[in-house]
Amino acid sequence: MRVDSNDQAAGLRRRSARAQIACIYCFFDTPEWMANLTHNLHDAGQTSLLIDRRGRLFGGAQTRSLFGWKQQLDLGELHTLPLQHGQGWYAPGVRADDPALHDMARTYDSLVFDEDPSGADLILMPDAHQTFLIEIRASKPSMLRAFTLLKALSHHAGGRGKLVLLGDQAACAQVLDAANHFLPCDFARAISCAAHIDAVFSALAVRMPGEETSREARFKTENDESMALKHG
Repeated sequence: MRVDSNDQAAGLRRRSARAQIACIYCFFDTPEWMANLTHNLHDAGQTSLLIDRRGRLFGGAQTRSLFGWKQQLDLGELHTLPLQHGQGWYAPGVRADDPALHDMARTYDSLVFDEDPSGADLILMPDAHQTFLIEIRASKPSMLRAFTLLKALSHHAGGRGKLVLLGDQAACAQVLDAANHFLPCDFARAISCAAHIDAVFSALAVRMPGEETSREARFKTENDESMALKHG
């Protein structure tokens, strides 16, 4: 599927009021969680682009383009894959700070990046609304890797963005406790823990920037998200 200039123009008109591009960086060992997230975004009326930065999601797709992602950006046409919920783009190694990607991103409500769980080669998109979702398993290597990633993000992202730890509840709590002790206070306060991913993904989907919601809808959304994060 090509994203041509007509599609871009339509997307730009629909999103002209939005000040920031929404980027969701996913540090998952479990690839199925990517589909769960895009499903929830779709159900909330969001148009998302799932970017395969690691090459593990769409590497075997028969409909992959003959042009590499660099050529696609140069041409201003992304050759995306139709997914059940949203679109996918095979672009291993693409940088989120590429100006051409920034221009193309306004066609979508959100960009979802499949990142290496270690945070290797992580580059953030400038002037975007950042969300970081980190999977933690019940093992010392997974917890250490997550804390190392949080430490890097505390310098990388500063106090900007939303961070959610997902997976094993006890492991997430241990990592959060370490973050509260050893990382900057403002950064640690922005971290939440949750065990039930669908509740978090659903709450996240309706909180993306640029959506017009009533006061009552915002109040309900904030309560739903708070309950999801507190009770996992």
